[in-house]
Amino acid sequence: MSFVYMKILESRPERYDLGMSLLTLGALTKIKQQIAEHTHPGNRVLDLGCGTGTLAQMCIERGAQGHACSGKKKFSYRKLPKYFFE
Repeated sequence: MSFVYMKILESRPERYDLGMSLLTLGALTKIKQQIAEHTHPGNRVLDLGCGTGTLAQMCIERGAQGHACSGKKKFSYRKLPKYFFE
């Protein structure tokens, strides 16, 4: 069942974050927030398999230098055009 749900989410990048939040009952969002809270200006962040890149974006907003990459480029380019580097 979750495989089918993931395929549906991957086909609609604009809904991916909301869908993952629902699938994990909000736990994924809380984990990303906890990780981002440990990020300080000047830290370097590499987010591999970033999906939409929300974790990298959260870290960059806190002053880190970041790179985010995913096999699903359509996610990264739509959500993070100014943060995504190949």
